[in-house]
Amino acid sequence: MYRLDNGFEGIRPLIAGMEHHLSVHALAAGEMPGWVYVDDPGCPRSAFAFNAEGWYLIGDARNQPFNAWLRSFLRDQVVPEARLQSEEELPLHFYPADWEQAQTDFLPDLCYRMDYQKYFRLAGPLLDAWQNLPTGSTLRPVDAQLLSKQDLIPVPDLIAWARGGFGSVEAFLAAGIGMCLEREGQIVSWCMPDCAIGTWCELGVHTLASERRQGYASITVAATVNGCRAKGFRHIGWHCWSANEASARLAQKVGFGKVMDHPAFLVDARLLVERIEPASKNAILDTQ
Repeated sequence: MYRLDNGFEGIRPLIAGMEHHLSVHALAAGEMPGWVYVDDPGCPRSAFAFNAEGWYLIGDARNQPFNAWLRSFLRDQVVPEARLQSEEELPLHFYPADWEQAQTDFLPDLCYRMDYQKYFRLAGPLLDAWQNLPTGSTLRPVDAQLLSKQDLIPVPDLIAWARGGFGSVEAFLAAGIGMCLEREGQIVSWCMPDCAIGTWCELGVHTLASERRQGYASITVAATVNGCRAKGFRHIGWHCWSANEASARLAQKVGFGKVMDHPAFLVDARLLVERIEPASKNAILDTQ
């Protein structure tokens, strides 16, 4: 197999229809760091990609030589390296759906389960709560001035987020997206893009555990979306895992509409054993 660290244009035909995985398009365009393995660098049939959002199985799922290589690569390199990084689960996203039927070709050595993510896209109308801040709270952009204060919690986390999605702080700042909410001088919630390309972006949010259930996240996300619109972004996406009902409610509260569920294998990085059966039929998803 051939590893590509740049020049990913060859996988574009394989990712047509993967608009719900914007990070793969950002990777292919060179806007997001990562790597891709392909079976043929000139005209690939199958690809295995990685970026800050996870791992991706792409293209022909019935490519037996590729699947045999993938089996050993996952078992001998990807999972052990993830274990060294203290990762517990590896999300293996896939497209098209044929990869689910081919799982016995490349996952028999690993412990894994099926799960799915919910994908939302801004539909409007946008929540206007960001215009009515709670007393003692302020909104501020995630900009160069803020990111220069590396002794301020959680600025190192914001920098890591920016680099994961854009490759550098400078590239992140050029996109000009991201807001945080301060309460009494402490940053308690922040919303930033996971990736962006053209007029498309996908957002993520984090709120300190001690500050949740107070409406801070919805205010911060709404303010960020408003900023995205001002910057010309017209397609604003949002992902959350099936069990994260709070994230799904937040997305819908702000103005996102659900587009689809999409499946993924969640590989246990701690074990090399047979498959874990899902606890209930709800773990098996409707891919829509």
